[in-house]
Amino acid sequence: MTLNDKAHDDWRDETQLRLRQSKLFTTIRDKCSSTDEPSGAQVMALLDDVAYYAVQRTKLVLRHMREFTLHDSDHLFRVLNLMERLIPSTSLAQLSVAELLLLILSAFLHDIGMSPAESEVEAWIKACDTADARVDETDDLFVQFAKARPDRLEEIARLFACGRQSEARLIQDYLVAEYIRLTHGERCRNTLANDWNKKIVYRDIDLTADLASVCFSHTDNALALLDLDTSLVCGPETFACLPFVGVILRLADLLDFDAKRTPSVLFAHLGIRHPVSLREWQKHRQVASWLISPNTIAFTARCEHPAIEAAIRGFCDIIDKELIACNSVLQHMSDTLRCPLPSHYRLSLPPQVVRDKIGPSKDVRGKTIYR
Repeated sequence: MTLNDKAHDDWRDETQLRLRQSKLFTTIRDKCSSTDEPSGAQVMALLDDVAYYAVQRTKLVLRHMREFTLHDSDHLFRVLNLMERLIPSTSLAQLSVAELLLLILSAFLHDIGMSPAESEVEAWIKACDTADARVDETDDLFVQFAKARPDRLEEIARLFACGRQSEARLIQDYLVAEYIRLTHGERCRNTLANDWNKKIVYRDIDLTADLASVCFSHTDNALALLDLDTSLVCGPETFACLPFVGVILRLADLLDFDAKRTPSVLFAHLGIRHPVSLREWQKHRQVASWLISPNTIAFTARCEHPAIEAAIRGFCDIIDKELIACNSVLQHMSDTLRCPLPSHYRLSLPPQVVRDKIGPSKDVRGKTIYR
């Protein structure tokens, strides 16, 4: 073994250690160790490879999205943790190996589109250099995105003309980062097609396209999940309910909403300047704790400014809408192979977020710092 190989193994050891702390992972590991699961070794090797790949790939996210809240490896493992908080233990035990595999893989790969190739980013930055945004036809989607924001392009051109390059670059970088965020679902599909085509396999079933659909779904309307297969055949008497996997992914991703996504040391060193970014980072930083279970979702936030409290409450409103939509998806799933669908897909998601402990901070005398 070479020195490079040893370093590679050390990093996988770290990833595997974090995986072993996951209830989802230990559940699938136990099922794969059974003599009834002939593809156990294949599944565990795939999980190891994907976890390593995703952790390495997400290191690129901060390069071009410095002012957005974190979509790093910690986010991926927190999504995994939130998934198992949303699924009751009795339901988790009844999920098939294929469903557990898709849940874990989607947790790691859903944001892979946040790390585009350097060549793509360079082309987009070039497109911002003038208000005309004339670039190659291959970049026409970004050109359309940029031209739909003529005020931004005109401001960039004006600042460059005045010699205020740093201000122009700030707006330019934010425009590119916003495009990356808005299109990362489709880019995830493309990345899976390029890097994982025919490699996401359970037994002899290629699940790459199905995984891509689940990952893309977290950027789409929740009700679009009803178009996915509720009984994807993955082997003898083995099925995967894709809408269920998609519901758990989109809720777990949305609920990763606290100070861990905006650590103070990183916030200070990045020098966040864009007002929208500042508001988002501050909003996350003031969420002190949360309670997430199959029946309750609650946040605690001690806010330093009423605008931050309003932003947090606004985000809770977004979560409420998602809970309603996801409950609707789970209630309206139907199938011809399994009729009715197994009861463990019917979760008792809460109707809304508990907001009782969101409010202003207090001074040393116990008085709130604003009304």
